[in-house]
Amino acid sequence: MSLVSLQRSLAGVNHIALDTSIFIAAGDASDGRSGCAAWLVDAIEGGRFRCTLSVVSAAELMVGGFRKSVEDGAARRAYLANYPNLSIVPLSLDLATDAAHLRGATKLDLPDAIVLATAIDAGCDAIVHGDREWIKRAKNYAAKLSMIYLGDHCP
Repeated sequence: MSLVSLQRSLAGVNHIALDTSIFIAAGDASDGRSGCAAWLVDAIEGGRFRCTLSVVSAAELMVGGFRKSVEDGAARRAYLANYPNLSIVPLSLDLATDAAHLRGATKLDLPDAIVLATAIDAGCDAIVHGDREWIKRAKNYAAKLSMIYLGDHCP
């Protein structure tokens, strides 16, 4: 599989959500999925996609920065806050309720359930993720949005 197959799976998609792992893969040249992940991140920046990101993913992305230094963590926050075509959705009681229901139904870890519930609640056309467990656990939610496992396209 390849970037071309990922691009085909996103044909007609305008509004996407990304799991944290996609941003991490985009910045990790040793990850075999980095080319596809970097293309996605660049496509968002360039306006090809509008992207919704859970506040949980935003927090996960800042952790590595804060482990290095407060300055690096703050820089990652500024990067996310100013990223074009990216909306970060806060956790509300309604969203927490949807995530709890989804977690109960799928047995996904709570952060993953929040990320997926955020994408569904935001009306995303698709979510691109990097967790093979989602394929079997959350398959019943595929009717609500296209669930694209990056590993199927760029292993």
